[in-house]
Amino acid sequence: MLVVAASLSISPAVRKKLPFDVIRDFAPVSQLVDLPHLLVVHPSVPAHSVKEPIALANPKSGELNYASSGTATSTHMAAEFFSFASAHDFKRMRDPKLLALRKRIRALGDPELTDAQRRWRCVMEIELKNGRILKHQTMAAKGSFENPLTRAEEDEKALDLLAPVLGARRSTALLETLWNIEQVRDVRALRALYC
Repeated sequence: MLVVAASLSISPAVRKKLPFDVIRDFAPVSQLVDLPHLLVVHPSVPAHSVKEPIALANPKSGELNYASSGTATSTHMAAEFFSFASAHDFKRMRDPKLLALRKRIRALGDPELTDAQRRWRCVMEIELKNGRILKHQTMAAKGSFENPLTRAEEDEKALDLLAPVLGARRSTALLETLWNIEQVRDVRALRALYC
């Protein structure tokens, strides 16, 4: 049996149910090859370094599409890194003031907030220098059954996920079709919107 190690090790992190246990059901025999990854762009893409595609990969821009060899592959994860990197300010995350603030924050788990249905709950309490305490609690995270997203919020979230893959125009058309699914005579017509 030949197994691509990257997919085998990534799959448990991105799939809820697998018909096998990666550690229990497989035993390594030998490494056969070592494959490098290349980052290539079309000549029309204004990118001449690795940093430049990161700027273009912002999910909200819908400007950059990528191809990978499938879900949970190393090329898929590399492309997701570009999307993640474009949405995070790494320079700010290393800012000494921010790092000092992080050291002053304690996150404590509360067994009373543990929920068998795995709903996201949070009680936030911040004590200011002057002794004032600010409190906020969210007993049902936005997007949960108890606190659902509005249609506009669902569209925004879906477009953030779909646009980098399908492009903004196709993603918008797919969402509009799905919102009006009862008017679709043949669901096979959806394929043209997501393939």
